[in-house]
Amino acid sequence: MILIVIIAVLFYRAAGKRNLSPWLWTILGAGSYFVGQFMAGIILGLTNSAVLMGDDLQLIGVALIAGLIAITITYFIMEAVAKNKKQKKDVVDENLLDDRYLEK
Repeated sequence: MILIVIIAVLFYRAAGKRNLSPWLWTILGAGSYFVGQFMAGIILGLTNSAVLMGDDLQLIGVALIAGLIAITITYFIMEAVAKNKKQKKDVVDENLLDDRYLEK
């Protein structure tokens, strides 16, 4: 549970720095951790169900790694959204006082 709080705080700060909705990205970051663990459990259960009956430490390790991979993917998506938003804003600012629009 402490890991989820840390993830949420880091996503909140990162989204705030990039002028994105901090609460949306906080929820997406924490949710992606759970979704990554769930997907790993489903895939592991369908492919090799004997692992589920075995060592708990191995199962915790797989779930932790899957959650961290999902968080990394979500972070890269956040970076792409912020970059796209900034590019759109720059294009609008450049065309705002363009002489082509003043000649009409």
